[in-house]
Formats: sequence, C-alpha cells, structure tokens
Amino acid sequence: MNLALQTLQAFENDRLVLETKVSTGVPRSRPTDNGIPTETPKGSFAIYSKMPSKHMGDGRLMAGNLDIHAYELVGVPWTMFFHRLDTGYALHGTYWHNNFGYQMSHGCVNMRNPEAKWLFRWSEPGNWPPQVEKTGYGTQVIVY
Repeated sequence: MNLALQTLQAFENDRLVLETKVSTGVPRSRPTDNGIPTETPKGSFAIYSKMPSKHMGDGRLMAGNLDIHAYELVGVPWTMFFHRLDTGYALHGTYWHNNFGYQMSHGCVNMRNPEAKWLFRWSEPGNWPPQVEKTGYGTQVIVY
C-alpha cells in the first residue's frame, strides 16, 4: 500500500490482481484520547483477524461526548485487522464517504465496499459463514 499515492495493490506472486484507490489515516497534531496515532502505520504486517461486519468507534459518542473527533460506525463491512491487536488498524469497506485517494480516516484503510469484499474473500486467514471472526496469521500487508 502506497500512502503517498493512496493506493492499494494486491499480488499473487508477481502478478497484480487488484489495484484501487484507498483513504488512509489523517495525521493529527494532537494525540487522540486513547493515545493511538491517527496516521496509518508504515511497515510489514499480517492480517490477523477478519470479520464480515464490525462496530468501530472510540466510544466517546456513546458516552455523550460531542468532540469533533469522536466517532461511532456500526456495521463496518469486510474488516481485516493488521498491526497490533491493541491499535485497531484495519482494511475495510466504507459506506460514509466516497472520497478515495485522499486521507480521511483515524488510521484505518478505507476501501470501496466491492473491492473490500473482494480482498476479504481473497486474503488469509479464510473466513466463511457462519464464522463471525476468523483469527490467525494471514496475508502480508506492506505499508509504505
């Protein structure tokens, strides 16, 4: 994944099988309340958890906090978590914007829903109904 170009490429050996625009994390000058940076991390990772749908958010809206950076997103589709378990960075589908090619997120990699579904089905670990979550060492994710 190329952060400068806001693109994701998927390869089978040396063959390109998917290329798409994405929206990654917006760097913020002040730290978030949870201390997790909003910039998408660079490095080599592996998908470790996949769920067809996931509630995502920082919990502050549910607690009544109307801070502009607070968020709650129900039913985020095709989530594929990479990085460390405690950070919550994921590749996933996006229903709340169509502004791909620009930084928009709190660190996750936002994708168009059809492409996120394709990547979810293509990547490891496999996750097939009726599984809600599949964990394990999966497909390599390289972010630069």
